Amino acid sequence: RYCAEQHPGCFVEIGCFKGETTRALALVAGEFGRKVLAVDPWLPDGQSCQGGEYELFLENTKACARHIEVLRASSTDPATILRLKSVPISFAFVDGFHEYATCLSDIRSVSHASNVIAVDDVRWSDEVLLAFRKGAWITGRTPIHPNICREGYLLPRATSTK
Repeated sequence: RYCAEQHPGCFVEIGCFKGETTRALALVAGEFGRKVLAVDPWLPDGQSCQGGEYELFLENTKACARHIEVLRASSTDPATILRLKSVPISFAFVDGFHEYATCLSDIRSVSHASNVIAVDDVRWSDEVLLAFRKGAWITGRTPIHPNICREGYLLPRATSTK
């Protein structure tokens, strides 16, 4: 809500699974006349998708579908990266494939977000945590990772007004 109130742009979710988070984001986005750009290939990959998740996503988000733009593609596909880099983003939620290269690529793809980039499951593996930390460094953002949260947050650094 804060990001939508304070910053222009859409919300981006990379890795949407069954759509529970997408639905929550779309409800807020809709209040502010925004959209959620939902990116996921929904392919059985051995990590989380077994098949049927896309259909569950559609069912779970049908009440707010007008506030969602679906990109059914890999977040590392060059066309997807170009699309992500071409839109203004007020908030990004990175929860895609949980390995170093993909997670870091996803962070880079949304690094122009005007506010928070949330990275889910930073404790999933050392690879995700390392990508989170490297992403903070290469984007010049401040990493916040409260022990009580499974998410980490990459915050824009404050700019001096001197």
